[in-house]
Amino acid sequence: MTYRKFYFTLKCLRWSSEAINPKYVQKTIERINSSPYLINNLVKIVDFGVNFSIVETQIQNLHLQAYHIVHGGLYATLIDTAAYWSAYASLNDKWGGLISVDLKMNFLSNIESGKVIAKGRLIKMGKTLGYAEATVETENGKILAHGTSTLLTVQQAKPENIDLPQKFLKVGS
Repeated sequence: MTYRKFYFTLKCLRWSSEAINPKYVQKTIERINSSPYLINNLVKIVDFGVNFSIVETQIQNLHLQAYHIVHGGLYATLIDTAAYWSAYASLNDKWGGLISVDLKMNFLSNIESGKVIAKGRLIKMGKTLGYAEATVETENGKILAHGTSTLLTVQQAKPENIDLPQKFLKVGS
């Protein structure tokens, strides 16, 4: 378990008698990374948990605009994805889904190649709305973009053909 996961697991345990199931996280990451949109854009989620997510891509020609710098749409994809998944783990089973209501971004720098990493963080989750942020950085920590997202919680039926482990595990029982 990485320090980041350990820290957020402890944070979760302080507020709840439940913790997110690591098997659920792994199966969900496999499902997310098989999504056609992320595959076509060469984006993958590396990790997510209570209040955080990590999304990354290796810059390719398909990510570049006419002047050979990263297209802003890639940054938008990374910020939207990282913000969403940082909030997702805090949802109970009744409110199983989220919809991005808005996405606000600032493009701060550009690059032509290399790996970019988006780190999402849940700021606040209410009963119907959540608020999250994400920062896109190079491997060396240079900030390329930052954004925030308001997310609407929605009831979501579990699809019949998807077998996921239990989302939360009781702690200390």
